[in-house]
Amino acid sequence: MGNIIENSNVNIGGEGPNTKISYMYRDASNYKAGIEIVAEGKITPKEVQTLKDNLNDGEFFVPSMVGLPDLQERMSTPIGEDDHPYHEIDPERDIEYTREDPWPVDINIHDLVEKWKYCDWEKGGVEWSKENLDYLSR
Repeated sequence: MGNIIENSNVNIGGEGPNTKISYMYRDASNYKAGIEIVAEGKITPKEVQTLKDNLNDGEFFVPSMVGLPDLQERMSTPIGEDDHPYHEIDPERDIEYTREDPWPVDINIHDLVEKWKYCDWEKGGVEWSKENLDYLSR
């Protein structure tokens, strides 16, 4: 089963020197796109708790604000009225250790956590919407 590290009620499964993070985008019509990224370095249980404590409404974030890919363009339809900036993650479920090489972004997990701590997801969401949703400017 791999190493399970317990601290602050956070368990991290898997084995290896890097961190795999899975997250998902779900539009207003419930169409979904997901991704797994591998960040360099081994996240600590305290850092997982930091991610969890700094989500919008306990599960939402804007990936591009911390250097991760937004997934709206992976959907089968063009960005439109059903789209929004927020992606879903459950840090306690969606993060594990891995032996895989960092991919598809070049990011250190500790740097990602540091950026995450200071994100204003709502402000970033408004900015994303202004830049990506043409119908708002009509």
